[in-house]
Amino acid sequence: NAVFIRRSIDESKITGASLRGTVGSDNQFKGLAKGSKRKEGWFYLTQGEQSGDPVRRVVLVESPIDAMSLAVLERTDSKKTLYLSTDGAGQIPIEYLKEIKEVVLALDRDRAGQEMAQRIQSQLPQAVCKEPKAIDWNQDLVNTFDWANKNRSQEIKQQQGRIERGGGLSL
Repeated sequence: NAVFIRRSIDESKITGASLRGTVGSDNQFKGLAKGSKRKEGWFYLTQGEQSGDPVRRVVLVESPIDAMSLAVLERTDSKKTLYLSTDGAGQIPIEYLKEIKEVVLALDRDRAGQEMAQRIQSQLPQAVCKEPKAIDWNQDLVNTFDWANKNRSQEIKQQQGRIERGGGLSL
């Protein structure tokens, strides 16, 4: 499994780890390491400005892989941005986020992502939504760099069909 360390929002405490299966071409395993506390920590990374500068923008995504993928897609040295994974459950550090002026809900492009965005927006009305072109940000990143793949357009059509039917690959 790939292991993504979960930390409290102030980075003072490791609260567990998110796991993602890596063996096999269609491995869908996702979970938490034993003893992880979902409500007390998140996988997140920051990008932009200097390391000691305060976070000025927070982007919520559904998985650690989406956090890393969107950070690559947005590649910027402008305002300090924190990419935070909800692990698909929608648990967020609400009090911390209320203090941030710019909150972006960059959740998966499926029914679960839309429902989660609505729940979060009811608590954070300042939040704006941003959707990937594909089902999630990782697939957008793959599609961006997979120009030689002749099956790319067919794969996107299949994903859009799953989205329209309410299916998808929500984490």
